[in-house]
Amino acid sequence: MNHNNKIWQVFFIIVFVEILFLILSFYKDETKIFSKVGLNFYSFSELVDFTVAHTNTKADSLIDKYMGDNKNKMLSRRQILTCGQNKKNIFLENPDDNNNNYALDYFFDALINQSDTCIVRIAHYGDSQLEGDRITSILRKKFQKKFGGSGVGYIPFTDIASPILYSRETTGNWCRFNVFNNKYPSGLYGIAGVVFKFNNCKQTFKKDSDTLSNFNDTTYIRWLTSTKSGIIIKLFSQINYNKISVMYGNSTLPCFVKINDKNKSFNFNDTLPPVKTFCIHNFNLGNYPDYLKIEFESAKSPDFYGLLLDANNGVQIDNYAIRGHSGTGLLNINQDYLAKQLKILNTKLIIFQYGGNLVPYVHDSIGYKQLEKIYYLLFIKFKQAVPDASILVVSTGDMARKKGDKYVSYPQIYQIVEAQRRAALKAGCAFWDLYATMGGEGSINSWTSKRLSSPEGHFSPKGQQIIADELFNTIMIEYNSYKLRKHKLL
Repeated sequence: MNHNNKIWQVFFIIVFVEILFLILSFYKDETKIFSKVGLNFYSFSELVDFTVAHTNTKADSLIDKYMGDNKNKMLSRRQILTCGQNKKNIFLENPDDNNNNYALDYFFDALINQSDTCIVRIAHYGDSQLEGDRITSILRKKFQKKFGGSGVGYIPFTDIASPILYSRETTGNWCRFNVFNNKYPSGLYGIAGVVFKFNNCKQTFKKDSDTLSNFNDTTYIRWLTSTKSGIIIKLFSQINYNKISVMYGNSTLPCFVKINDKNKSFNFNDTLPPVKTFCIHNFNLGNYPDYLKIEFESAKSPDFYGLLLDANNGVQIDNYAIRGHSGTGLLNINQDYLAKQLKILNTKLIIFQYGGNLVPYVHDSIGYKQLEKIYYLLFIKFKQAVPDASILVVSTGDMARKKGDKYVSYPQIYQIVEAQRRAALKAGCAFWDLYATMGGEGSINSWTSKRLSSPEGHFSPKGQQIIADELFNTIMIEYNSYKLRKHKLL
C-alpha cells in the first residue's frame, strides 16, 4: 500500500468518526452513559449555537463594588454608601399615602423614639434562603451596632436547618406543627407559624428501611405521652444577651421549668402558669451563660412557640423561616392571635422575602394574577393585624434551570417580581427589587461564577453578606431621608 492510500484511509476514518458524532448529537439523551468514561456529546442545537455567552454588566458591576479585583480587598463601608446606586435607592419603592407619610415611617419612628427604652422588633419571614438565620443574622448585627441591642432573638425548639449562631439539641420528644406542611388544627400558631408540644400530640417520623426485609422507608405516627422534654442551646462566641423568655399559650396545667448551665453551677426553677392565650414568660436568671439546658415538665404540654434571647432595649430581628414555604401558609394563622403577638412583641417592621419556591410553577398570566392576589391578601392580613408597623416586601432573586449543558434564568421571573410589586404597593407596603439589584435576567450566572450563589438562587455566605449589606444600606438611606423630612417639617 502506497503512501497516498494511507493518507486517504486516515481521511475517511476521520470523516466517518465526525459523521458518527454528528448522528449521536441527535440522540443526546441516549449518549449520557458515555459521560461516565469522560465522553460528552453536544446536542445538534448546541453544535450550531454560535452565540456569544451572555454577560451581565449590571451584575458584574454590583459584585465588583464589593469584591474588587483579585488584587484589592472588599470596599470599605464608606465607599459602598457613597456609590451612586445606593444614593439613588433605585431598587426600593417606599410609597406615601399622599399625606407625606411613607410605608417605612412607622419603623423609623420606633427606631428614634423607642429603641433606647425597649426592644423594637423586626420579623424576617422567608424560606430556605433565610433558614438557619442566614442573611437575618447579618442584618441583626448591623442594626444592633447602629441602634443597640444584643442576643439572637427567636429560637425555635426544633427545626430542619442548623442555626448559624448557636447549636441546638433536644431532649425527649417534640411535635412540630407549621403552617406549611404539618398544620395545627386550631390555627393558633405562634408568630413564626409554628407550634411545639412534647405530649398530647401526634408525632410523624420516618423509620429507615430494613435491608433484610426489603421494605421501603415508612412514615409512622405515634402519640406522645412523655411528661418531660427539653432543649439545649450552646451560643457561639461573642453573643451577649441579658433576657431570656419563652413564648407559649393554650396551657391548662402548670408547667415546671428547670434551667442549668453546662457545669450546673446554678440551678434555676420556675413555673409557667396556665394561660388561655398568648403569653411571654421571662426567666430572671441573674446569670446569662452561653450554654443553657432547659427542661419542661407537665402532664399536659402547653403550646410552645419558641424562645427569645434579647437585650432590654435596642433592635432585635427574629428569623422566621420555613423550608419550601412560599409565605401563603401564614394566612392560616388566626387573625386575632396574630395581632396579639405582634403587639406584645412590639414588632415594628415585617420583612417578607419569598417567591423562589413558586418560580418553577408560575409561568402564565393566570398564575401571575393568582400570585398577586394571594400575596396581597397576605400583606393586608399583617397590615390589619398591626396597623402601626411597616411592611417591606423583598422580591425573589434571579434563578436558573438546566437547559442542555447550560444554566439559563427562568424567563418568568420578571413577571413574578412584577406581581409581587403590584401586591406590595397596592397594600401600601415598601418593595425592594432583589431581582433588579442582582442585575436582572441572567445575573445568576455572574453570581454563580463568583461563588456567591448556586444556580438555583441560594446565596453562599459571601453572597448573603452582599445582599444583607445592600438591604441594610437601602433601608438606612430611607431612614436618613425620613429624618431630613421630619426636620424640615419642624
